[in-house]
Amino acid sequence: MKYLNIIGLGGVLYINYLANAQPINGLTTGEISNLYPSLFTPAGITFSIWGLIYLLLLSFAIYSLVRHYQNETTINPLFLLTCVCNISWIFAWHYLQTGLSVLIMIVFLICLIAIFRKLPRPNRSSSEFWLVVVPFSVYLGWICIATVANISAYLIDLGFNPSYAPYITSVMIGILLVVVFMIQQVERNWAYSLTVLWALGGIILARNNDPEPNALIITTAAAAMILVSVLTVRAQSASIA
Repeated sequence: MKYLNIIGLGGVLYINYLANAQPINGLTTGEISNLYPSLFTPAGITFSIWGLIYLLLLSFAIYSLVRHYQNETTINPLFLLTCVCNISWIFAWHYLQTGLSVLIMIVFLICLIAIFRKLPRPNRSSSEFWLVVVPFSVYLGWICIATVANISAYLIDLGFNPSYAPYITSVMIGILLVVVFMIQQVERNWAYSLTVLWALGGIILARNNDPEPNALIITTAAAAMILVSVLTVRAQSASIA
């Protein structure tokens, strides 16, 4: 099974490369995102985090080849499922099947939550923390953001009334805060929180660069950044105490 980690990740990297180099269905991933302008979508530069995510996942895949780690018999199959979801989502998104892409993204998110619950905790080594816990914490953080953005795009595709968009986006940011709080109760995890902070900063940057910046979303995202920072600092302080 551990060899499948490398194979699965290799497939993900190859399909994601094709998605923009080919590109699949004649459109890049970013061009399709522009077809569904959502107020929740962060600035383009924010998506550079994928480079870090794939580097972290590659580190995990290599580590899983050479070392045993806690709960690997559960995590390895789930990781392979996330690879299948990642590839499936690319095809659904590129063929403009936004509803299907949301369903795939939800399954994707559920798999990552299941992995997160099984991450090494008691008596974990530093290598388990940096090469298993951190990669999946960042991955989960970003897919939480991506799931909300995907749902927003789907609502736009359905012709949802844009006048409600600022309020819906603010509610989504609020829901994200609740998720961060819940995550911190399970695992005092700065890697997850930093990923969310990166995304919130990207939302502020994107809305500030809009022709008509939306003060409600900018203020809500800024307040969320402060609250996430406070939650993270408190959680880390509690873990040290």
